[in-house]
Amino acid sequence: MKIELRVDMLDPELLHPVSKKPEGVSVGPLQSEIFNGPPPDHQALYVIITIVGSVPAQVLANWIYDHFKQYKPKRIRINRKEIKLEKGEIVSVVTEKYEETQGGDIKPTNNLKRK
Repeated sequence: MKIELRVDMLDPELLHPVSKKPEGVSVGPLQSEIFNGPPPDHQALYVIITIVGSVPAQVLANWIYDHFKQYKPKRIRINRKEIKLEKGEIVSVVTEKYEETQGGDIKPTNNLKRK
């Protein structure tokens, strides 16, 4: 089974190549589109992250945090849910997506603390 997460960033200050990913994780090309909401002149970029295999939610969330904090975005959304760029919030969103996909071979770890 595979899971896809979309990560949107508003006005990233810096662009970096993709950092070393956990095994089973692939990242699509950086894309852009109009970001809903004011002000309309801001740059919005997004990537699709695909997870196949057995990648623990905590490992994926830590990688997302460590990688995307480098961009220094003003706002960030994962799967259209706006969050703060904090590990706890990312773990919560990733775990929620994993739980939606129960029955597959990707499961959240049991020791995650959710808000």
